[in-house]
Amino acid sequence: MEGLLASEFMTTTTEQVWRTRGFDAFRAGTFGNAGQNLYVSRTGVLQRIQLFDLNRDGYVDLLFCNAQDHHESPRTYVYHDVLGACTRRTLPSAGSPTGVLADLSGDGYLDLVIGMEKSGAAGFHNAHVFFGGAEGLGEKHMLHLPAHFCLSATTGDFNGDGRRELAFMTQGRLRIFTQTELGFEAHRFADLDVSAQQIGAADLDGDGRAELIATFPDGPMRVYWGGDEGIDPDRYDEIAVGDATDRTVTEMQEGLSVEEAVGAVAAIVNVIDLDGVPHVFVPYADRVFLVPVASDRRFGEPLIFPARRTVAVAAGDITGDGTTDLVFAGRDDLEGTECCWIYWGGPGGYSAERRTALRSHRACDVVVADLDGNGHADVVICQYRDDEMFTFHSQVIRGGPGGITGEPIRLETLGARRVLVGRTDDDPNPQIVFINHRARNANGSIDSYIYFGGPDGFDPNRRAELSGRGATGGVACDFNDDGLPDIAIMNSAENAQHLDPGSFVFYGRPDGFRREPDIVVPTTRAWHHQVADVYRRGYLDLVISMYYDSRILVFRGTDDGFDLEKPDVIDVKGAPGIRIAPRRIVLGDINRDGWLDLVVAPIDRRNAAVLWGGPDGFRADRMTVLPAGGGSSCCLHDLNGNGWLDLIIGSGPPTPGLPHDAWVTIYWNGPDGFQPHRRSQLIGQKSIGMAVADFNNDGHLDLFMTAYKSAVERDIDAHIYWGGPDGFSDSRRQRIRAHSSVACFVADFNEDGYLDVALANHKTFNDHVGDSWVLWNGPDGISNDRFTALPARGPHGMYNNQPRNILTNGEEEYYTSTPFRLPDQRAVSRIGWDADLGPKTWVRAQLRFAPDDEGLERAPWSGPSDDTDWFENDEPVDARPQAGQWVQYRLALGATNGGCTPRVTEVRVYYE
Repeated sequence: MEGLLASEFMTTTTEQVWRTRGFDAFRAGTFGNAGQNLYVSRTGVLQRIQLFDLNRDGYVDLLFCNAQDHHESPRTYVYHDVLGACTRRTLPSAGSPTGVLADLSGDGYLDLVIGMEKSGAAGFHNAHVFFGGAEGLGEKHMLHLPAHFCLSATTGDFNGDGRRELAFMTQGRLRIFTQTELGFEAHRFADLDVSAQQIGAADLDGDGRAELIATFPDGPMRVYWGGDEGIDPDRYDEIAVGDATDRTVTEMQEGLSVEEAVGAVAAIVNVIDLDGVPHVFVPYADRVFLVPVASDRRFGEPLIFPARRTVAVAAGDITGDGTTDLVFAGRDDLEGTECCWIYWGGPGGYSAERRTALRSHRACDVVVADLDGNGHADVVICQYRDDEMFTFHSQVIRGGPGGITGEPIRLETLGARRVLVGRTDDDPNPQIVFINHRARNANGSIDSYIYFGGPDGFDPNRRAELSGRGATGGVACDFNDDGLPDIAIMNSAENAQHLDPGSFVFYGRPDGFRREPDIVVPTTRAWHHQVADVYRRGYLDLVISMYYDSRILVFRGTDDGFDLEKPDVIDVKGAPGIRIAPRRIVLGDINRDGWLDLVVAPIDRRNAAVLWGGPDGFRADRMTVLPAGGGSSCCLHDLNGNGWLDLIIGSGPPTPGLPHDAWVTIYWNGPDGFQPHRRSQLIGQKSIGMAVADFNNDGHLDLFMTAYKSAVERDIDAHIYWGGPDGFSDSRRQRIRAHSSVACFVADFNEDGYLDVALANHKTFNDHVGDSWVLWNGPDGISNDRFTALPARGPHGMYNNQPRNILTNGEEEYYTSTPFRLPDQRAVSRIGWDADLGPKTWVRAQLRFAPDDEGLERAPWSGPSDDTDWFENDEPVDARPQAGQWVQYRLALGATNGGCTPRVTEVRVYYE
């Protein structure tokens, strides 16, 4: 009499009742898919877990987890007449850390060369050469040269032929473009085996051939001597100065707190002229050497300056007295404030007693030049960023007879890395060029957006905002069992890991959500999460993966929220020789043993894993490793209707220069489980967001796949792979225009019978700030012609789950009761329940009968008329088809688009 242990029965005057009520009674039953989207709370409420109607108005709402809004391709700024009627023009660039001004063509105008590192794409950017002229710099006169992943650029006449060469540090090698009477040509270059960090050029020995000076992160500076054949990688001398106590600026960063080190940049190569002698700038952490170079290529006794964390130097006559003043740019400290230093020239040489501090913030370059022709050099300090923003300012400090005069002039810059000064047009005064690297927010402190649905769809102005830092995904469910949806959002703090605030839980309230979280979950670099009653205690548990961390954390739910102090920790380091770094996770009963299993998708290019669940949750020693090609996402869905959850693992990015090697992998499930030889592969482009749905209503499930990036591009198409009786094929897919799409959410938003798609675009034309879309479906299918644009800021996720049942693809989740034996000569007369129905939710039931409890498993379910019909609340039950005294019921808890949930507190089976 198993049913009698889990439920109650009572007698009325006309009927007897088998009653299921309370946590223990409901928990004794069976939850569809092991409770992946259904559970009973400790207070005895049977309910769905995932909720998508956040304000309970009957319409699904959208969650965009915004992660980044910095701009990785800000334009270069060219300022004119900064000490007068200041104006600015801009030039295209893409994640540029370096540039150089020089007269390449010999026409008397300075030309601008910009090297591109990366802009969030693969980094295959050409260097830009903008030629100066009467009209100034612009795209009308420019040249592209292949110098990918460029970290540093310089120019010099290395072979003494009267024409300058261009040198770039690109992809770990030194690339030198030679110039002929045809100018520079994209194919005319040589790659040399020089793995420098920064490079510069100057004719140090006065022989008419420029030397190439290079810094290295783990060795002394080198001078590669120019010659008739140009630069020879084997013809160099090292500049050996300092002693064992001197640390490099790079080494100095190792001793800093994370907060201090943020924004640190490498020291650059400078050569300054002091009394006609070139001096090479050699910085260490606590002092700077200016090393003179003689015409016989010998290095002289250096000048030594106490200046900490210095990255650049410039020289000029600021006071107009005929002496050379030196400005050292860096991050020295003066009474708790960063500063640069001016060392004043004079008859007695340079002295720490004759220096002036210039307050600055994260200075990374400096120039000294007379900007207005008044005979006094001015100082321009390039400043990278502040604590919050790449969009910042650099400083212009006027020179005068007494030194510096007036207050600094602030010029807007965008994560600027280099400042250059020179005449590029007919203006008699020089222009200031800032090589901008990044713009806008620097640390990912960006709100996530909720767009509320309605009868008119979605409106950009109808939204709420939730605080976050690098948010990556959300789950909405009722954590505190008060009948209102709550939201858990993971914060990756990807752009500022030292500011990681943990992850956030926002409690729903009758008047909505507060912007700030109600609970802070202690996580580090959290990326993905799932929610379920893993331990079957009547509380929702929070399962979290973190990037660059092999651990999975499970925070157990309690009466007082989550146990934040003692999470369960599962370390999924993998089998010997296999390192699995979790990125995304998904829950489901894969082997149909009644327990939830956990799939972990890595961020490497090798494997995924299944952690097999049990009464004790998940364990690392119960793990199966699956080849996955480095996919960083996963989802579970029964694709072919055989009753087993199939596994879909998203693809990594394709490898540049190789045949396409990024595949979405489908492991087809069955009684034998996942097998390497029972899988399909589909073309992917770092496909992260995936959704299974029947978009064309043909009875076959289709697969929507986002596309985060190709080998070289971000603005690439997403795809719908059309399902059929034979599964999926690369030849049967539809392109959907997208922009680095990262997540999708599928539901019938307007309830017209066709499933629509909400698509999160991470970057639009290299800018994190852009529109994500709702693509409307209909009889003519999904296309980019019918969409609603919703602003977003570099989203990395939406909801972590789709709203439909992953086993049946329907809108209902199923609960099956324990068996119950009816007394002899008794038959069920009706079935009813108590439930609070949320908007557009329902409950219905079926019964099955058998002569013994073992026979129930084989007995068909039926409703009032047949096995396709269902009982409504308190609907009579015909006694004639009841085939035995053992009975079971199952409930279907339905919700349109998975928006809300019924809250069932009691089920009654009447018999007489």
